Amino acid sequence: MIIRELVFGFLAPVLPLLLPAPKLKPEQELLLKAADIIDRQGLTKGTYGGRNGSPVCLVGSLVVARYGRCSLEMPANYCVDDDLDPIFVAAVHRAIGALMGRSSLYSIVLCFHWNDAGIRTKDEVVGLLRKAAE
Repeated sequence: MIIRELVFGFLAPVLPLLLPAPKLKPEQELLLKAADIIDRQGLTKGTYGGRNGSPVCLVGSLVVARYGRCSLEMPANYCVDDDLDPIFVAAVHRAIGALMGRSSLYSIVLCFHWNDAGIRTKDEVVGLLRKAAE
């Protein structure tokens, strides 16, 4: 018993360093990638953005992160409001949950309005995406 306590007492602080990091869900990876895109390309308001590396909004960054191109470069019938890709939808739900403090409410419009607020900064949007990925 004493040996066990000594071994576990010694290993407990370093155990997280020895174990592999937990695998992220695809929507968590998408949110982190979207945050990196805004960090790199900048934040825009009132448009999805993202064409040729231009600044993107919160939702626009998710589109670029998921599909590798901006919403304007998607097929003509693509509508971000109607995107049913499960990973994209899960990422949007997490972003809304981070905004509302609960993930059961769904309205992508909330993301648009929050992003487009005059006082909203790039760091706030990136922070929200990273928080939503937790």
